[in-house]
Amino acid sequence: IPYLTVPSLREQMAVPGRNWVVKTWNVIKSCGGIRGTFFKLIRGDELRAGTYIGSDEFGNDYYENKKYFIARDRWVSYKMEGNMFCYDATQIPPGWHRWMSHMTDDPPTAVKTEELPFYMKHTPSYSGTDKCYVPYTTTPPKIHSWKPPQVSAS
Repeated sequence: IPYLTVPSLREQMAVPGRNWVVKTWNVIKSCGGIRGTFFKLIRGDELRAGTYIGSDEFGNDYYENKKYFIARDRWVSYKMEGNMFCYDATQIPPGWHRWMSHMTDDPPTAVKTEELPFYMKHTPSYSGTDKCYVPYTTTPPKIHSWKPPQVSAS
């Protein structure tokens, strides 16, 4: 009798909204649990789940998820050191920048780029930090400010 059959476990688990709950829990697990998710949200990052691709010499981790659309399917998780709010795109080395911008499909971990003798070692931008470059003048000023005459106290 069809109305007396017990639904299978798969049919019982097919509750509306269950897929959303499972996806959300997987994202929370991939972000480092509830604590890692909390710090990621405070930092202002998005919560995403993806495949770990590799890391660079600065400790940044790179991920990919083909289910996201093309401009958002690759991302970097910057290394948290010192102030966790100080990070920017200049902390990505050129090889990883090529992969992040879809100039190549192969990450630097799979295909090494050719090191030419004129390449410089990558350094991030230090603008706004204590390490920033402050220029100074080496020429004497051509115009001097006026100094009022000193009145002698006699």
